[in-house]
Amino acid sequence: MVDLAGSERASKTKASGSTLREGANINKSLTTLGMVINKLAEKGKHPRKNVFIPYRNSKLTRVLQNSLGGNSLTCMLATLSPAASNHDETMTTLRYADRAKSIPVRATKNEEGAEIERLNKEVAALRRRLQQQAEGVISAEERKQLESKYKGDIEELEFAMRQTWEDKASLSKQYEHERARLAVRC
Repeated sequence: MVDLAGSERASKTKASGSTLREGANINKSLTTLGMVINKLAEKGKHPRKNVFIPYRNSKLTRVLQNSLGGNSLTCMLATLSPAASNHDETMTTLRYADRAKSIPVRATKNEEGAEIERLNKEVAALRRRLQQQAEGVISAEERKQLESKYKGDIEELEFAMRQTWEDKASLSKQYEHERARLAVRC
């Protein structure tokens, strides 16, 4: 939420010194914001026309760049005064709000947020499963799923466990003999 100061009319505020300079800076920022709003509205009316938008002319417009012309929904609240003495400021504010209203909005839903949320849930579920496995607490259904997933690996490991040391030594010798035979051919 950004609260923009109203325009500062030196004749009404009777400001002087640093207060007058501060008011002039506020007016300068609001003028630049008005130019940016005008350019965005012009770009909306003529989408194929290449329109330069002077965001860099003011810190205010630079900060508001994503809110004004980016992928966001922006609401502008214009505060008006019913006093006759503020008629000029009220009309200026209404024109300002009307120009801001003419900026086209093309906000789209950010799909990355949903994907990140899904991945965070998956990571949390995997961490829970790791914790359960570390504690030795795993449901029978999950155990069956893991066994079916790794059935071939389990059978191979069980076969290797059942083999005697003599069988393993014999297989090792056969492997070495086959390797030596292949080395002679090359």
